[in-house]
Amino acid sequence: MKYEFGENQIAYFDYQPPERMTRDYPGCDEQADIYSVTSYGIEVMHGIGEEDLRDLELRCLEQVHGTYETKAAAREDYEFEQRRAG
Repeated sequence: MKYEFGENQIAYFDYQPPERMTRDYPGCDEQADIYSVTSYGIEVMHGIGEEDLRDLELRCLEQVHGTYETKAAAREDYEFEQRRAG
């Protein structure tokens, strides 16, 4: 996945959704693992501090939640219109 921020700056990340705990598995929290950050097409991840990287990971998670909320709202709108038309 990718998160665009600033001017021509992109963070590429893998998203791990949360998993519930079971009797045999402890579960896990959701996370965004950033594997690349580019600025104007140049790799700059090596120059980002840990605190800034953690902040960027949180922004990536916020984007994931916003994307899911938007899709859910669009689906609800579609279903509402279908019921109204039919």
